[in-house]
Amino acid sequence: MLARYLSRLVLFVIFTFALPSYGTDELGKEAFLNNGCSKCHAIESLAVEKEMNPETGKISKGPDLSKTGLDHDADWFVKWLKRKVGQENDRGKVLKHKKTYKGTDEDLQLIVAFLQARKPA
Repeated sequence: MLARYLSRLVLFVIFTFALPSYGTDELGKEAFLNNGCSKCHAIESLAVEKEMNPETGKISKGPDLSKTGLDHDADWFVKWLKRKVGQENDRGKVLKHKKTYKGTDEDLQLIVAFLQARKPA
């Protein structure tokens, strides 16, 4: 209970004081990169490129997320990243995110806000 309260307090402080001066996109992009999201995903609209796997020398086939903000709400993104919901692909197969998100709740909220902001101009 205390951990949940502290988590919400931290989020309140971040969204009330830090974001207006630093910006949601900057903090979200930082969380996106620090949590390894670019190991599989690019955001071409922001020049964020996928990282090459140093062991295999290959680049992931994960999708570009430049327009992902059009597709889902925040609750769905949280469930998707925690592998609690799937999405049907073009062939009717239900897929889940390849890796379960294991970072902090604060970073998760920043990543979700960052992804929701990815909409074409």
